[in-house]
Amino acid sequence: MEGNMKTKEAIFREWRISNKLTRKQSTKLMNVSASCLESWEQGRRRMTGSAQRLFEIYRNFPFVFLTFLDEGKSGGCPEDRG
Repeated sequence: MEGNMKTKEAIFREWRISNKLTRKQSTKLMNVSASCLESWEQGRRRMTGSAQRLFEIYRNFPFVFLTFLDEGKSGGCPEDRG
């Protein structure tokens, strides 16, 4: 990584905090487990391509994530699914 370029996971964490989302809300939003989200935020795991794309949608269309929070449910980490 060159210079001060941030990872998608670091950008996600900043976005989550700036939007005042709790980790619990974020797991619901991204359909991942709490341990998966924690791994992203601590740099132990990378977001999958589908998680990155979903995050891009939420960043570009904020009304989508606000609507989804009422309907989504928490799941596991995609990397752990067999």
